[in-house]
Amino acid sequence: MCPALEPLYLDDFRISVVLPVYSETRTVRQIVDWLGTHLGARLLEVIIVISPRSSADSQAVCSDLAREDQRVRVFEQQENPGVGRAFREGYARVRGNVVLSMDSDGEMESIWDMGIGNRIAPFDSTFLFDSIDREHATTRISVALP
Repeated sequence: MCPALEPLYLDDFRISVVLPVYSETRTVRQIVDWLGTHLGARLLEVIIVISPRSSADSQAVCSDLAREDQRVRVFEQQENPGVGRAFREGYARVRGNVVLSMDSDGEMESIWDMGIGNRIAPFDSTFLFDSIDREHATTRISVALP
C-alpha cells in the first residue's frame, strides 16, 4: 500500500536537474541557460556529472558554467563511465524536492527505455514520471519526487 502523499504545490518546487555530460559543449550551455530562464527561482541546482573521458573543451565549458552560476555543481563521474551510472551518481547528490533528468546532447532515450526507471522508482522516489518531447531536446525530462 502506498502512503498518502502530501500535495507539492508549484511554489514549493525546489528543482534539482541531473545532467550527465560526455563531450558536449554548446548544448550544455544552452540547456543550463534554458533551465535558468524557464524555471527561474524554482531551480535549486544543476548537477553536471561529467565523464572522465570527456574532452578538455567539454570540461572547460562545465567548469565555466559552475564559476558563472552558483546553482551549477560539477562532479566527475567516479564509477564505470556511462549515462546510467552518471544519472545514479547525480541522483545521490540532489538537494531538491523535484528532480529533473535531462540529456546534454538531445539524443538520449527515455529512462524507462534504458531500464533505469525501474531500478530507481522502488528505492529513490515516491513518484517517478518520464516524458519525452522528441522535437525539442531541451524539454526532454524525467521527474522524480523523492
